[in-house]
Amino acid sequence: MSTPATTTVKTTIKTKDVEDDTKDSKKKKREPISRQTIIKFLIIGLTLFYGQLLANVFYNNFVSGIPELVVDSSSALAILKVVIGVFILAIAIFSLITVYMKKHMLIFISACILIGVSVVALVVSIVDLVMRRERGQTVGKDFAESIGKCVLESLFRIVAISVEFFMIHLLKQEYVPVSQTVA
Repeated sequence: MSTPATTTVKTTIKTKDVEDDTKDSKKKKREPISRQTIIKFLIIGLTLFYGQLLANVFYNNFVSGIPELVVDSSSALAILKVVIGVFILAIAIFSLITVYMKKHMLIFISACILIGVSVVALVVSIVDLVMRRERGQTVGKDFAESIGKCVLESLFRIVAISVEFFMIHLLKQEYVPVSQTVA
């Protein structure tokens, strides 16, 4: 009678060993995400951001800015909105190219230029909204909603610029100079 009990204990121990082996193999399968994969996701995210930025530029600066310029050609803000639209369009195309080239210095330059142009665009948009309110073209609720949209767009640009700086950091770590690896 003691023999079956001993056998039962042995099979129980064996099944525990098998369960431990499967748990260890599951733990081993989870590998950290590689730097290359993170960079690919950042490129995809930045591509989506620049696509959205181009759409906003076309609508805000060209579709609504050019007719306003035709109606009131003496308005400095209408001219400035179109000029800012051209700058943002050029910067967005330049930034897309630099992101795909993975050149960290060019990405840094494009991010810095985008910061400057974004600040100017935010100031011009807010001044334009204030002037429209003074002329009676914008009501209180519409005014607050428009200011909120401008600030929200600026926050999205700040997030995208932060992602660009993070990508620069990853690219700098990826390309270590030969003199540092030999020492």
